[in-house]
Amino acid sequence: MLILIGLITILIDVTFRIPQSAIILISLFATIAIGETAVTAKIIHPFSLITIAITFLSGFPIISKQLGAAIATLRMLFLIVGYYFGSTGMIIVTTLLIIYMVKLRSVGVPYLAPLLPFKLEEIKDTL
Repeated sequence: MLILIGLITILIDVTFRIPQSAIILISLFATIAIGETAVTAKIIHPFSLITIAITFLSGFPIISKQLGAAIATLRMLFLIVGYYFGSTGMIIVTTLLIIYMVKLRSVGVPYLAPLLPFKLEEIKDTL
């Protein structure tokens, strides 16, 4: 999966360096070739390919480069922890991440407010 994540990251970087008219053609053929080859050679399970594709596609709407870098770091952290420690490790790391986010403050306001600490009167603004 690390190799596939690396290949998709390279493919995304390549799309910024080619002419705009060729982006769709090259990215479509490259992703099909990479995915089909990896699954046919039994290097990666099809479900893993779908999971990686969803995580990369869900990262595209993020505009901030700093947030994108944080997501890439967390993606690698969760991949490594999931590989070595399984579901238990994933639950522990997710809990630690939520605890860290609860302790964060932005301009004196808790980062996850009004969800944590819960404030019913401000929940309508969140939704």
